[in-house]
Amino acid sequence: MKLAILAANGQIARIVENRILNEDQFKDVELTLLLRNASRLNDLKDNPRVTLI
Repeated sequence: MKLAILAANGQIARIVENRILNEDQFKDVELTLLLRNASRLNDLKDNPRVTLI
């Protein structure tokens, strides 16, 4: 499953991202994260399941 999150640096978005990337039940989810300044989420750029835009 693919999931896009707009305003991905927001507080609720970060909680959702963390759960999706760390819980086994979401291991098949690929994230596309959209935000104005992608460098704010540099800690996620090396994750193969994450695309930053």
